[in-house]
Amino acid sequence: MAIPELHARLLDQFGRSVGELVQIIAERAGRSADDVDVLTFAGAVMGAMMTVWLHDTDKPFRTRLEGIEQALARLEGGLPLV
Repeated sequence: MAIPELHARLLDQFGRSVGELVQIIAERAGRSADDVDVLTFAGAVMGAMMTVWLHDTDKPFRTRLEGIEQALARLEGGLPLV
C-alpha cells in the first residue's frame, strides 16, 4: 500500500473512531450527537490522546498510556495551564 493510501485509511479510521466517541458521549450526556458541546468535548478528548500518543513515540507503550491518562485528567480538571 502506498503512503497516500495509508494516510487516507488512517484518516478514515480516525473519523470512525471520533464518530463512535461522539455517539457514546451524546448517549451518556443525554444530548444529540450534533450538539456542539458534545462535538467539542469529543474533539478535545481525541486531540489530547492523539497528541500525547504521537509525541511520545520513543517511549514504552505503558508510559504512553500513562501520558494519555494524565492528559485526560487535565481535561477533567479544567485544563489548568498554571
